[in-house]
Amino acid sequence: MYIYIYANDIFIYLYKFIKTINSPLPLRCFAVF
Repeated sequence: MYIYIYANDIFIYLYKFIKTINSPLPLRCFAVF
């Protein structure tokens, strides 16, 4: 169960990162934090 939640968090993080890859630099830096 813990591994599933951990993988899900990584998936959400990667999704947000890819979604903001073409955004301006401030939005990209905000997505990191």
